Amino acid sequence: MATTECPDCSSGYDSERALKVHYRRSHGSTDYPWRSDERMVTCEQCSAEFEVPPSRLGSARFCSVSCRESAYSDGETDLPAGGAGGTGDECPKCGKRFDTKHGLRVHWGRSHDDLPPWEDTANGPECPECDYTAADGRGLKIHLSKIHAIRGEFFGKNPASYQGGWDKARRDQIERDGYCCQNCGMSDDEHRAEYDRGLEVHHIEPYQSFDDPSAANASGNLVTLCAACHGRRHAEAE
Repeated sequence: MATTECPDCSSGYDSERALKVHYRRSHGSTDYPWRSDERMVTCEQCSAEFEVPPSRLGSARFCSVSCRESAYSDGETDLPAGGAGGTGDECPKCGKRFDTKHGLRVHWGRSHDDLPPWEDTANGPECPECDYTAADGRGLKIHLSKIHAIRGEFFGKNPASYQGGWDKARRDQIERDGYCCQNCGMSDDEHRAEYDRGLEVHHIEPYQSFDDPSAANASGNLVTLCAACHGRRHAEAE
């Protein structure tokens, strides 16, 4: 069955994500009839079944951020101890094991976008685009480049945080936009489950092009987007 056509009303959509948004809003259910058993995973925390993209088969362990946090609610702040027999260190997010702590750190940087639990972020810089906190300036640069496709002139302008009441402007914009991506319709809850962080807010005209930060953060210059749509916006602007 083609996922671009609703099985209940035959409405057509460009992507499976858009179809899911339609089905949830129009038919009041998240039990999507086109789900494939091959893409269903059982949550290790609550035992609920959830669907994952093919790229996460074999690595997905929890159905939501709350379940993942509950599983690691013991307050562990250091890398898990390596086991005997070459079992190495285990990734606290996906469960993969590595022979060395270095291997685990490399894996985390390549596979996971959020901050590793062994990093101290008490005084780390916050991302101006989302609620991510980096361990240091280098970590923030990597995050901005990898997740938001923001490079170059941003770092000379203000690498730690936007000014002009940005935090409040960002929260207010997400509320105005109904806690949904204005491009694909992904909800804030869905975004947190998939990316481990809330929806993002995009400056339509680049923040760097304004002399007055409050003008850059005006509601008419902001739009709520998911991480994928936000990245594409920046890529298209380059």
